[in-house]
Amino acid sequence: GDGPSNDDKEILLLERDIIGRLGPQNVRKPLFHAGLITARIEELNLTHERKERLIEAVLDGDWRELSDAAKAVAGARRYLAPLLSLKGTSAGYLENIRALATGASARFLSALNEFIEVARVLDDLDCSYEIDITAVRSFEYYTGICFQFLSVSGEKIGGGGRYDDLIPLMGGPELPSCGFALYIDQIAAILDGSEPPRNGVVVITADTGEAAARRCLGLAQSIRCRGGMAVVQTGATAAVPGRYRWTIQLSASESDTVVMTDCETNESISCSMAEALSRLVS
Repeated sequence: GDGPSNDDKEILLLERDIIGRLGPQNVRKPLFHAGLITARIEELNLTHERKERLIEAVLDGDWRELSDAAKAVAGARRYLAPLLSLKGTSAGYLENIRALATGASARFLSALNEFIEVARVLDDLDCSYEIDITAVRSFEYYTGICFQFLSVSGEKIGGGGRYDDLIPLMGGPELPSCGFALYIDQIAAILDGSEPPRNGVVVITADTGEAAARRCLGLAQSIRCRGGMAVVQTGATAAVPGRYRWTIQLSASESDTVVMTDCETNESISCSMAEALSRLVS
């Protein structure tokens, strides 16, 4: 992908939009970071045997031993225990943990800062979620942001995240990897049988910075909310897949002007973002 955090934000928003268009209401979206769990365990300075026992318990959904171990070092590492019980709905909750983590390891702070960065963008885009560290599973190969989508009854209907360690575990090369899955059996009953959108759009910028990512993700989200299909492409320019009808090129500055290209005719125009959206749905 173009960068771990940008990819993570895009797949989370993409799955959210797909599930949202299928129709289920009041879907819960637990959000967590697998890297915080592994870094947190390392902060406890446990023996190898106890660490393995603790990991097995967590993988089985039993968090009591990890909670007890964090409480035992609460004096020196007072940021560990609150993290396990954290149930927040904005980046501010994670920033409170960071304020306590002045003596944390570089690995712990790196994972926490990555979590905060993703949460801030989701906040800016009004994408609701629930921070819940205890929702994580299979963190032996998940390495970063993870998320789930749960129905009103608590049944899992989708989920995914970053799993950079999965391909090496299967004997492959080390490659940045992220993705998500939809649970077809669980969501089949809510499909309305309508035709999928046909006018796909690639939102492009050469800028790989966070501000550019926010603008691209925001524009792609607006397109999807209007019934369109959109993907984001940042950094080095690549060939546009044939199934996409349009490209929208954002400038490197904060300008509202974009270049909209019809991939069938190769005709391009400069216009505002609002005008581009209007042309797509007209």
